[in-house]
Amino acid sequence: MPRNKMPRGEMSRSKIPRRFKPMCQTSLKKKRVKYHVKSLREIRRAQKSVGLLIPRLPFMRVVKQISANLCSLMRTSSFVNGRWQTQALLCLQEAAEDFAIDFMNDAYLCATHSHRVTLMVKDYVIDFQE
Repeated sequence: MPRNKMPRGEMSRSKIPRRFKPMCQTSLKKKRVKYHVKSLREIRRAQKSVGLLIPRLPFMRVVKQISANLCSLMRTSSFVNGRWQTQALLCLQEAAEDFAIDFMNDAYLCATHSHRVTLMVKDYVIDFQE
């Protein structure tokens, strides 16, 4: 046996080749992304898309539930099981999203007017009072 080679059983820990060493725990973790990078990526993706932001089925359920509650308050049994056309629901959803986007935009303008970047409750309240 050559002088620089040792039998496998007698190999010391430092003589184990690098490929056989177990990987350390830190190399298994994913690289963390800065907190604002992910939100900016989501904003860019939402701005590029032309579809609606609110999912259709949950919005439809909310609209039907609200209409059923209103009909029960008015005590009219003729419209309790009313049906909605899909085009009417889509129109209502687009109008609701447009209102929400304009509302958030105005609140953001209030925040920038007071030299802030973060939206606060008072921005929404000021915007809602107008």
